[in-house]
Amino acid sequence: MNHQLPNPTDGNGFLEFDADCKANGGGLHCVADSGCRLCFRPVEVYDGQGGLHFVVSTNVGDRPICKRFLNVVESANIISITPNCSNDDCCIDNQNPNEDNGNGFLEFNAECKANGGGLHCVHNSGCRLCYKPVLGGSTNVGDRPICQRFLNLLPVCNDMQCCFDLQNPNQNDGNGFLEFSVDCKINKGGLHCVHETGCRLCNNPIPGSINVGDRPICQRFAMQ
Repeated sequence: MNHQLPNPTDGNGFLEFDADCKANGGGLHCVADSGCRLCFRPVEVYDGQGGLHFVVSTNVGDRPICKRFLNVVESANIISITPNCSNDDCCIDNQNPNEDNGNGFLEFNAECKANGGGLHCVHNSGCRLCYKPVLGGSTNVGDRPICQRFLNLLPVCNDMQCCFDLQNPNQNDGNGFLEFSVDCKINKGGLHCVHETGCRLCNNPIPGSINVGDRPICQRFAMQ
């Protein structure tokens, strides 16, 4: 719960510990190998006639309802909509973005459509969860790909300071740090690289924290 980025308005972005995620080092709805699972909270609204209904916007990713919220759920009153999209406009209409941290964005993805789902896909909707880079924002939850429409927002770095300005570090868990990488620059991407920026995601090893995505330790922290 300390690592979740919930949106109480639409019920997305909640986390809970899951023994299977921990034992298997990941899996469906798991956040990498952190031991946490993305889950959903039904949003309570009144129907105006004295009856309480759990009417929700799109459950992004078709997440399971968080166990801690099951006691407030009347399954017959839950409305969960999975769109059937064939273009970006449809996916954008169904997204629940958080402009402050860059999470919750959607884009159409042909592979999600053809395969009926897959990594980062929202069930069988044809939409894929993607990330909007936010300078000074928070961690990219789920390590989503950057939305194609936001790629032009990314700078191209040639030194450490540029990557430092781009990073979204979490000082409490050591995730979200960046460093300049010659390999990322030459190859225009690669493992742990942030697209074609020349920057690589790296970890600040804080005792007791979880290295989300199994990032390499940042060179500047490796010598501490």
